[in-house]
Amino acid sequence: MAEFLKTGGYIAVSEASWFTKERPIEIDEFWKNAYPEIGTIPNKVVQMQKAGYIPVATFILPENCWTEHFYVPQVTAQEAS
Repeated sequence: MAEFLKTGGYIAVSEASWFTKERPIEIDEFWKNAYPEIGTIPNKVVQMQKAGYIPVATFILPENCWTEHFYVPQVTAQEAS
């Protein structure tokens, strides 16, 4: 992405991440199988820094962003296909 970024520009990144170091084994196993690259937010920040980017801020999307704006529309999309 760096080749497309203007000098002084910003990149917004959204990433599935763990909020804690410990979680129920079933959830941990599911995500490690579905998305092995999942990690904690601090680990993802380190990855960005190693790639040469300077993180400005991190934040967690509110639950309703997923429930109302991702999962609910998925029902309609699944029914239409």
